[in-house]
Amino acid sequence: MTISYSIRMFSYSIGVLLAVGVFGLTACDQSGANEVELTTYTADLGALNTSGVSGQAEVVVEGDQLMVSVQAEGTVAEQVHAQHIHGMDDGTSSCPSMSADSNDDGRISVEEGAPSYGGIFVPLDGSLDNAEGLGDLETFPMAGSDGAYTYDASISTMDLAVNDDRSFEDLTLENHAIVVHGAMVDGEYVATLPVACGTLGTSK
Repeated sequence: MTISYSIRMFSYSIGVLLAVGVFGLTACDQSGANEVELTTYTADLGALNTSGVSGQAEVVVEGDQLMVSVQAEGTVAEQVHAQHIHGMDDGTSSCPSMSADSNDDGRISVEEGAPSYGGIFVPLDGSLDNAEGLGDLETFPMAGSDGAYTYDASISTMDLAVNDDRSFEDLTLENHAIVVHGAMVDGEYVATLPVACGTLGTSK
């Protein structure tokens, strides 16, 4: 009886171990299958046109979701500030130096900066599913009375709108640039003048 009982207990223990092993393997397989790739791109925003603007930008791609965050300070208070992801189809974006001021007026215009950072790929306004040129000026972030603002937005990569009939698959976010616009010039607010720029670098 003792031997029979021991055999039964041994068989039971083996069955439990096998069940646990199979469950563990299944759990591991499911965990691996559900793992979502996460890539984070960051940029330090530096001043253009002696604006004094600074800040940080972050673009996170998690699976099929894209999240964008921009924090800026030193901007013109209580004004809307256009901001975009700029890029090139066959090169790396950079932020222009004052040598880009080809007409020597002491300021780098959008056109003068374009050879460095490229064209507008994604307007970072209130509707990332609709990219039309410069974007919807009324839905760009507005700086508070302290000249600072925070922008947060998220969208499915499939729904992200990119200028010129591009899609998310056409973007190479690493080394694209984020440019912030809007400055006072001779007492008037010029919404298009670049005031800050930073190139995106990646970390996983």
